[in-house]
Amino acid sequence: MAVKQRKKQRGRGRPFQPGQSGNPNGRPIKGNSLIDCLDDALNKEKNGTLKREIICNAIVDMAVAKNLNAIKKIFDVKQRDFEFQKSVEIEKRIEALENRLDELIKNKGQSYEHSEATKN
Repeated sequence: MAVKQRKKQRGRGRPFQPGQSGNPNGRPIKGNSLIDCLDDALNKEKNGTLKREIICNAIVDMAVAKNLNAIKKIFDVKQRDFEFQKSVEIEKRIEALENRLDELIKNKGQSYEHSEATKN
């Protein structure tokens, strides 16, 4: 009987007393993702050089030694970078064209008002 009274006091779907946190320990800490772990590992130094630089140098050295997989990897990375840079440049050009079009529309409206004023 005491259990039923307690449920009525809290109300349906409200297991905690007013003012009492539903999660007193707070949100659990999210584990590191694979990308975060890789970034942490690559940003560490070994003999005064970042590990990411060591890996890049090793890939370039392998490509110079005519390792086709290393050559392909370099070209793939450069291609993605080129495409990204190209898309950024296109976005900047589109934005500039939109701004210019807005100016022209604004000036066209002003010149139309000016020509109407001079007619009267």
